[in-house]
Amino acid sequence: MKSFLVPAAVLFSLASGPALASSDCNVPMAEWQPRESLQAQLEGDGWQVVRIRSDDGCYKVEGVDGQGRVVEAKFDPKSFDLIELEQED
Repeated sequence: MKSFLVPAAVLFSLASGPALASSDCNVPMAEWQPRESLQAQLEGDGWQVVRIRSDDGCYKVEGVDGQGRVVEAKFDPKSFDLIELEQED
């Protein structure tokens, strides 16, 4: 019976791994910085910000980055750390 439980436990842990990975932010609203602060930081880095909205608990930014690429990016609303970046070529 033990020989069955170990492989089953390993398979279960591997199967649940990707489900745990997420691009969601888990920051209480009271700790969010204003979106204007994120916009100012990005514009200081050469971005042209088209839109900032909340998505999955993160800030989602649509715009053009400093290299001229059209981008969609998710940022942590507390630290402004980049969570996810999609770019069009």
